[in-house]
Amino acid sequence: MRAFKRTTEPAVEPVIVGRLRSALVIDSNDRDGELKLRIQEATDVLEREFGTALITQTWQLQLDGFPAGGCIRLPHPPLQAVTSIQYVDAAGDTQTWDAADYRVDAFSEPGRITPAYDKVYPITRAVMGAVTITYTAGYGDAESDVPFSARAAVQLLAADLFRNPETVLQGVSITELPSSLSVERLMRPLTGYKFG
Repeated sequence: MRAFKRTTEPAVEPVIVGRLRSALVIDSNDRDGELKLRIQEATDVLEREFGTALITQTWQLQLDGFPAGGCIRLPHPPLQAVTSIQYVDAAGDTQTWDAADYRVDAFSEPGRITPAYDKVYPITRAVMGAVTITYTAGYGDAESDVPFSARAAVQLLAADLFRNPETVLQGVSITELPSSLSVERLMRPLTGYKFG
């Protein structure tokens, strides 16, 4: 069994409010609060739909044990770094796996972890959530670190959500918005996932 949760939110959004305001041809900053909310909603939707992380954020992946060989794939690429790997050992004590004993592949998407050469995964106690991997993911800390196509997708979806607030209120599927096909085309090359 595997479960994951975000433990540190991104510090900024992948699209600044002023850029969305300009795209919507809004002359005043009176609605900036609403625009920011729509950017946050669009970002959240795209990250969930495509299983990706745009701005740097911290995640924890919990496993009931290490795999019997093979690698551990980390959700929400791109992977930046693995902070720690903790596990409950056979005696029931929490241990931190020495970073010298495993390899991290941040180049692949999703990122992967394997034991280092001539090493094996530690033995864990048979309990739920015996392994906790803490890692950072995302393209970087700033809007400019996010690929242009992803920023364009966020902006396009945020504009749709702003123009169609009933979509948010009534829970209409995101694929029913006018921009959904364009958003999919912008995001697909980055993630390999299909929208919806």
